[in-house]
Amino acid sequence: MNLINDEKQKIIDLKAQLAHTEGELNTVKVQLAFMEGEQDSIQLRGLCAIDWAKKNPEGTAEEYDNYWRSIDAELLILESEIRQGKEQQAAKGHASSNAKSSRGTEQWG
Repeated sequence: MNLINDEKQKIIDLKAQLAHTEGELNTVKVQLAFMEGEQDSIQLRGLCAIDWAKKNPEGTAEEYDNYWRSIDAELLILESEIRQGKEQQAAKGHASSNAKSSRGTEQWG
């Protein structure tokens, strides 16, 4: 836990040094607010927050949180669709290989 906080502080310090305008400094503050409390997915959530904050410089942490949750929901739907597609492909492949093997036995049998 302290390691994560130390890393966050390093990021804060580096970004604060690079922030030359008020808008950039506000973006840093907003990005840090987005990253709080998400230790399991801090890297992905943080990277997404940086990209989102660049596109939405006046955005709030609450707006980003809503955006992030909508992405989570979309990802779950996509993962489910991909899983179903793979299962269907596997079923087709299994049926196809059974048909090929039965044809092969007829030729040699």
